[in-house]
Amino acid sequence: LHGGALLATYEGGLPHELDPETLETRGLHTLGGAVRKGAPVIGAGHAVCAHTRAAGGGALAFLAAQFSPAGTQLRFMELADDWGVRAEQKTSLPYFSLVHDFGVSENFFVALAARLSFSPASFLIGTRTAAESVSHQNEHSELLIIPRRGGPEIRVPTPRCMSTHVANCWEDGEKLVADIVVATPTASLVGGEPPPCTLCRFVISLPERASLARVQLFSEIADFPRVDPRLEGKKASRFTYLVTKDRTEGTCWVKLDSFTGRARAAQPLPGGLHGDACFVPYGEREDAGWLVGLVAFRGKAAVAVVDARTMTPVCALEAPKCNTLGLHCIWSERG
Repeated sequence: LHGGALLATYEGGLPHELDPETLETRGLHTLGGAVRKGAPVIGAGHAVCAHTRAAGGGALAFLAAQFSPAGTQLRFMELADDWGVRAEQKTSLPYFSLVHDFGVSENFFVALAARLSFSPASFLIGTRTAAESVSHQNEHSELLIIPRRGGPEIRVPTPRCMSTHVANCWEDGEKLVADIVVATPTASLVGGEPPPCTLCRFVISLPERASLARVQLFSEIADFPRVDPRLEGKKASRFTYLVTKDRTEGTCWVKLDSFTGRARAAQPLPGGLHGDACFVPYGEREDAGWLVGLVAFRGKAAVAVVDARTMTPVCALEAPKCNTLGLHCIWSERG
């Protein structure tokens, strides 16, 4: 929700603007003219990353991509509330890559880029979907660290993986720290079971332009990370909230304490499939807030609320439709 527009974003094309009251689709949105309609190839249109990030001062950071046989061009933009371009940085990758999410720290844009290959023939004749035509082409991925105000970029090789979501990234002296949910796929990206993913911490030495550590923070398969939004891009976050499997066929929300390694689960609807939950602060403490998200249960859906401090359920309100759990949620204050 930015510049008076409610946007549904995905990395396959331009965002769609929705009516904030009815959620009816209004049409494609060009971010105030910052991106163009058309196929996302260099010289034509753009594909806009599925996630956005707060950039300070009321601005929102977007990531747009264009593709060509030579590779991928990424364009990081900070757009003001009137859709004016406050800052912009571009980088080119000599390979095909899809970036679903990225992070913004005080001085850098951060993204994990997997080296992919796209074989369009089977897609064009209709025997495979676009996703089925994508595969890994290299044993290494790259952590991209792009200065927000210009300057030499940093590219740090990392063992082959894909980023699903960025929990938080921040600067600690001469180090950059990024908590990212990563998946380590097989050669094919689709078909069969999805690749396991979990939360990892990357620590980068900025002067040495090299990785200092990659540590797995959570031992279970998990995704959809959230932290207190007041800390995003600014400070280290002690608590991360994730979706993980429970002991039945369902999922649950879990609160991970990165200081102690302990995790505490909450399941407002036992046996339900818990989707992405946003964190809504109600106090000054980092974990003083509500987790609000969608839960699918027995063919129905509910909006559930959990007290993040104690991880105790507060309430669950039945939703009129059972929406796709892959959707992300946002919280907007209403006067």
